[in-house]
Amino acid sequence: MPAAVPNLVTQEDVLDGYIRLLHAAGADALPTSALAAALAEEWRRICDPASGFLYFWRWYGWMYLKKKNGGWKRACPDGEPKVEDNGRTWEWQFAVCRQLCVEREILLILKARQLGWSHLRSNFVIWWAITKPEQRIACVANKMQTSETNQRRAKAVYQRLPAWIREKVPLTNPAVSHTEFGNGSIITPYSGDPDALRTEGAGLLDVDEIGQIEQLDAFFAAARSVAAEGGTIVMAGTAKDNGVEAWVRESAAGRIIDEIVVDGLDGSPHTITVHEGENDMDFMFLPYFIVPTRDSEWMEKEKRLFRGNLAALMREHPGTWQEAFTAVGSGFFDSIALGRAVHAALDLFESRDRRGRLEMPGGPATARFIPDPFGNVVIHATEKEFEEILATKRPWAIFADCAGENKSGDFHAACAVQVGRVPDTVHEQGAVDPHRQVITIHGYMDSDEFAFQLAALGYLLGRALLAVEVNGVGTAVIMELRRLRYPNLYRRRTSTTTKGDKATSEIGWFTTGGRTGNKPVMYGELERLLRNQWIEIRDAETLLEMAEVTQHGHNGTTIGAPEPKHDDRADALAGCSVILPYARHYRPHEAHTDERAPFYAMEAVLARDKARRKPARIDEMGAYV
Repeated sequence: MPAAVPNLVTQEDVLDGYIRLLHAAGADALPTSALAAALAEEWRRICDPASGFLYFWRWYGWMYLKKKNGGWKRACPDGEPKVEDNGRTWEWQFAVCRQLCVEREILLILKARQLGWSHLRSNFVIWWAITKPEQRIACVANKMQTSETNQRRAKAVYQRLPAWIREKVPLTNPAVSHTEFGNGSIITPYSGDPDALRTEGAGLLDVDEIGQIEQLDAFFAAARSVAAEGGTIVMAGTAKDNGVEAWVRESAAGRIIDEIVVDGLDGSPHTITVHEGENDMDFMFLPYFIVPTRDSEWMEKEKRLFRGNLAALMREHPGTWQEAFTAVGSGFFDSIALGRAVHAALDLFESRDRRGRLEMPGGPATARFIPDPFGNVVIHATEKEFEEILATKRPWAIFADCAGENKSGDFHAACAVQVGRVPDTVHEQGAVDPHRQVITIHGYMDSDEFAFQLAALGYLLGRALLAVEVNGVGTAVIMELRRLRYPNLYRRRTSTTTKGDKATSEIGWFTTGGRTGNKPVMYGELERLLRNQWIEIRDAETLLEMAEVTQHGHNGTTIGAPEPKHDDRADALAGCSVILPYARHYRPHEAHTDERAPFYAMEAVLARDKARRKPARIDEMGAYV
């Protein structure tokens, strides 16, 4: 008797066959006897929390293509990623769908523009609404108009779903302002205004254009409260200077929790890393070249369209998250070190600040601080503490950033730093006594008034070394300081410009920008002191300005706060940090009271030096010899 042939076709195989038929020809092609079982199994796969959205995207996802012969098209016509003529695929969308299936509190996605993300997120919102009953979904964008546009796109995706899905979860209220479904789920659009977002809890908070939202910290606080009870927050957008860079920098420094290999530039493999950041904020970056049609030839065309503005090009189409912040500025100072200094200033020093002005009623020896709520001078210490600081007899350095005669422009700013005892390198051993920023001057005033305040401050601190930036109105401030006979003015050695020139010594600090200028040196030295905790910054306003200082422009060669923000205090502190080594030669002593020397004595010194063919020299007491 021949052996029985085993039945190789199982019930699961038959069901899979019906589902393949469902995908190919629709529910009407299924036999009546198998229809209920096939639809039930299909719905189970769509609702699977671990892989449901990827399954939904493969078989039911829709995108709107703007190109020729475009319109609404299936995202994956045959259940697989689309393949372009060059052989590259849209596999990256599957990878992102898998990440959206992972249960997490917060996911931050920084991306290039025009990747197709808006359509993917619209499908995600609809999938969440129809598969999770009684869900409140908040769709947020920087503007209400953008949020409502996203809402219309999501509703268009729903209307293109098969009839059996729409019958299972009907749309009971099609209004854009309040889209409701038969399973109790509601989708509501919101603007990025923190007050508008404060509503009852939401199971999903979908945020678009996160880089464009103003008041980002207040918005995030409101978002966390909305999604506090087990909700999910998905935030995506392009780079902007609203503070999102700090989130990206901190999150990208976290450990790698997943790696995704997709088609990279010209088809070579590219790994997208997913990081576990602080405060449960996971992060991933989507570069421009994951779009299959973007290759080296496409990038060359874009460069021509951007007319050489490579910084703006990198912001729109970055290859790394660092490039994304090139045009808007990459924060210059280490965020962790800066945050530590901000907390110290707010907790320990701000309550001690004393505001006023400086006077010299009887000459330099009588320089004193007068409390005045409208003054431009702030001492960041109590009266007793300031006396103790002066009693240490440590040298001081003052740097003045001159710009504040025009009340519609930048401010005059200056800071006084007491020289500490810090090593030249981090490898040196020994006790560290950090430099201390104790006094700041800031405001609009005439150049002669600013010069008077600087002279009085220098005399108050024992004839401290005073460096005045000569750019702009700095020359007028220096002339007034010479009339006031202030002795210890910083002098710079000038370089030769022709073969017959000789190096000379001139008063003041001349700031130069660019890659080879001295402004990167100024900020680089301040960053080194801050990072190693070798400087105590007591002024919270200075620290806030430092947080706005970025590297921007082409290849990040410009350092400063982008318009319309100000960086006057930060510039003054950066300049002060580079003259601190010179200030050690000017020990505090009794204020100079010899007023017999005329203010034009400096001219005589320069004339004598020119005759002797050597630069001026200053002795340890501040006298010219």
